[in-house]
Amino acid sequence: MPDADPGAVADVLGGLADQVFVCTSSAAAIADGLHLAGPAGVVQLFAPPAPGTPVPLDLGAVFFREVTIQHTYSAGPLDTRDALAVLASGAIDPAAVISHRVPLDAVDEAFRLARSGEATKVVVEP
Repeated sequence: MPDADPGAVADVLGGLADQVFVCTSSAAAIADGLHLAGPAGVVQLFAPPAPGTPVPLDLGAVFFREVTIQHTYSAGPLDTRDALAVLASGAIDPAAVISHRVPLDAVDEAFRLARSGEATKVVVEP
């Protein structure tokens, strides 16, 4: 969500979010995610920035809204089963997080997009 206006996103959502999932390593997206979390909200980080990359955080806002920051690097077998069950139920549209689709013969471009922070999620198709 780089270059997003958290206020405009909150207007579209009807307020701040209880849960925010940041699926990119972009420092700007992480900062935006923290601004979108409402009181007692949870921001889940799925992709870390490169080591040494500063991420600007408004810790005052996070502190006073009691926002929890969680992170994950991988999922265990139970988490994977739970995620697949949610996807199979139709409760979440996985297409909503896919920003790029590339053919298998362009896999180098898929990795470039993923590393650059330009993409939220890249799917490599046969």
